[in-house]
Amino acid sequence: MAIVREGTADEFLAEVTPAVAHLAAATHSAPNMALLELSLPGVNKAVTLAEYAASLGVDSADVVAFGDMPNDIEMLRWAGDGYAMASGHPEAILAAGQRAPHFDDDGVAQILEAKLAALGVRLP
Repeated sequence: MAIVREGTADEFLAEVTPAVAHLAAATHSAPNMALLELSLPGVNKAVTLAEYAASLGVDSADVVAFGDMPNDIEMLRWAGDGYAMASGHPEAILAAGQRAPHFDDDGVAQILEAKLAALGVRLP
């Protein structure tokens, strides 16, 4: 983790990434704080989700993922149905194949209910 008190997370990320790209992958998830997350290159939510899905015999095409920040980008691209929240970071929205309603409107629940209904699942 790395934090600065001035500026935005996007600005901080743009400054730090070139300096650390050979050592670490940098991203961020805090919308109102210039806090970066640093990890080994190639370690992200998509890698972890792919390993978990594979352990269950689930193909990426059958995965529905939701995200709202740059730390979700790889996962949103990997999942068969990647949804960025309408209130999400512009880069997450661009990366996702689809957009879910704002989290204040229970966007995840709306999408899941629609998907279950399409499968013939009736909810109480």
